[in-house]
Formats: sequence, structure tokens, C-alpha cells
Amino acid sequence: MKVKIKDNVSVDLAFRDTARSFYGYLEKLADNYIEIDFKDVQSISRSFAQEYLVLKKTSRKHITEKNLPANVKKMFGIVNENKTKPRLIHLETMKVLSL
Repeated sequence: MKVKIKDNVSVDLAFRDTARSFYGYLEKLADNYIEIDFKDVQSISRSFAQEYLVLKKTSRKHITEKNLPANVKKMFGIVNENKTKPRLIHLETMKVLSL
């Protein structure tokens, strides 16, 4: 099944709760294989992208994307890259110092 995200959400993908609502809609669809068409999407926020990717990973559906604009690809890359970056500061090993 093909779903145009601009028709179900907006051309501007901005909020986490909007991504959750969109995935709620997808989970109710009878098809298990869903292709999300990002054609004409103007913008995507980091929070929408992050929530979208987390929900995609946990979804029971097989979800693919097509017609990803460059800005959407870039934001998905930023979100995915952030998960793999090593932590420079480990809060668990830090000690409080009173001055």
C-alpha cells in the first residue's frame, strides 16, 4: 500500500505527537507492507524525524520510504548519526565537587 505523508500529515513535518498519530493511522491499516511517499514535503524537524524512525523500528509493519527530499534524507541521517556517536562525557563516573 502507498501512503502520501503530505496528504495524511502536512508538507511540514514538525511535532513528535504528529509522528505518533501518523503511526497510529499506519498501524490500523490492513496491509503489512506500506510505502511512505515523501514527495512535496517541504520541511522536517529533528523531533519528528527522531520519533518517526523510533516508531518505524518498533512497528509490526514493513515500512519503506520513497521520494525523500534532500532535507528529509539529511535529517534522517543526522538522527541516525547521533545514535552512533560515542559519548565524550560519562555522567556515571563523574563526581560532584563543592567549592
